[in-house]
Amino acid sequence: MAAIQGALGPGVRRRAHAYIFHGPRGVGKELTAQQFAQLMLCEQPVESVSKVRAVRDACDRCDSCRLMKAGNHPDYHLVCREQIRFIDPNRKGVDLSIDLIREEVIRRAGLMSSSGRGKVFVIREAHLMTREAQNSLLKTLEEPPPGTFLILLAPRPNLLLPTTRSRSWPIRFRPLATAFVRERLEAEGTPPAEADFWARSSRGSLGGAMQLARWELYPFKCELIERLACLKASEVVPLAKDSMDQGKAIGKLMVRDMPMLTESRTNMSGYQVVFGLLADGLRDAMWVGAGGARDQLIHSDQEKTVEQLAGRLPARAAALGVKRVSEAGNLMNRNVNANLVWDNLVSDLCGLMGG
Repeated sequence: MAAIQGALGPGVRRRAHAYIFHGPRGVGKELTAQQFAQLMLCEQPVESVSKVRAVRDACDRCDSCRLMKAGNHPDYHLVCREQIRFIDPNRKGVDLSIDLIREEVIRRAGLMSSSGRGKVFVIREAHLMTREAQNSLLKTLEEPPPGTFLILLAPRPNLLLPTTRSRSWPIRFRPLATAFVRERLEAEGTPPAEADFWARSSRGSLGGAMQLARWELYPFKCELIERLACLKASEVVPLAKDSMDQGKAIGKLMVRDMPMLTESRTNMSGYQVVFGLLADGLRDAMWVGAGGARDQLIHSDQEKTVEQLAGRLPARAAALGVKRVSEAGNLMNRNVNANLVWDNLVSDLCGLMGG
């Protein structure tokens, strides 16, 4: 945890009380926030001196550290939009509402800490806070109770209101190197070819790559690209159905990691994974059609299949296919009938190939 000191910028005695951790999904924002919380709540922090500065780490041995490791520290609060179901069972967690922020952050911040060492609040997907929710949080961001820290997680700081940004210290998290993600996957037991693919497709997101590898989706992705390259009119309906079914299956896997997700949201999230695999295959075909180097392919493990797909899809047609996939994803997020979206998408892709 020594790296936290350098990442947060200010020294321990000059630390801010509100941060915005921003960067792509799966690059360690929430993990770093948890480690920061463990350090702030630790009963016996350990101090050491590195080459450039004095650093302080959590001891990993006290009762507070053990509670953090177990995931049930009473002074660590992870806030996510799905928690609205505990306030109003009839509402869906599509955003972080003012009711949720008032209950889970503002009210709880005003209570005494259980340990007497303060509290840490981490707001996941903070950019989904409504304007009213952000405005209600301003006083707590500017003048939190003693020992209280707030960390907002977001893809980009400009997705938050200027008033929210001005009261928080921004910390940028960059995508991780492909080689690093691949090595970590292999260290976890993922076969080399599969590890290389997930590392490339995750675009620097170790968390995303490890999640997809854990769900054992690699055989499905290989079959999907094979079927796309050989797509003909008679296979449109079967491929659309199988893709939709796989999306639902992925959604069920997501519930294991995020049990508070609603069924409709898990389905949409699962569909987006399949859309991503299709889009990457089409981008690879576009890259091959434009004469790009084969070692830059995302689906480099299926190079011959991608070349077959590129032979049926000129670069401009492949680019149009990527656009169709993106449009399908947007329609799905607007709750358009899933069967219709999948049928139309696969039919359009077949048409682009002259099927």
